[in-house]
Amino acid sequence: MYNAIQVAHYIIDFCYSINRPVSNLELQKIMYFLQVLFWREYGQELIREDFCAWRYGPVIPAIYNMYSGYGGNLIKNRYGNNDIDFNHTTFFNKYIKVLESKGPWTLVDLTHAVGTPWYKVYANGSGDGYVISKALIKTDATQIS
Repeated sequence: MYNAIQVAHYIIDFCYSINRPVSNLELQKIMYFLQVLFWREYGQELIREDFCAWRYGPVIPAIYNMYSGYGGNLIKNRYGNNDIDFNHTTFFNKYIKVLESKGPWTLVDLTHAVGTPWYKVYANGSGDGYVISKALIKTDATQIS
């Protein structure tokens, strides 16, 4: 299991390495779907911190705040450190490429689909800011290909 900053740094660096830098919005959605996919593949959570149901989908507030100064622009930070276990890099690289290729608004649409964990918690705005439990995230059946 990793902390959110380790995962965010890896995603940002990897996306730069393939010449496809990400925005904060896209970073949040990639992190969320990596959490979902890690449950499916490894049977455990990837990220320690909780995701919250915000208007545009699942968000880890501390990571959002870290990059909020970029607004909707691409994140320009580079980290160059790799705190991800070598045995997980193939998983990360494969799914980051798949997710990044969809673009941020398609990822938002996927998180907003009827029946998703975000949809259940956000509840037309009455659950804005509420934590999406890890148990609920584990049940996310969104098809990502």
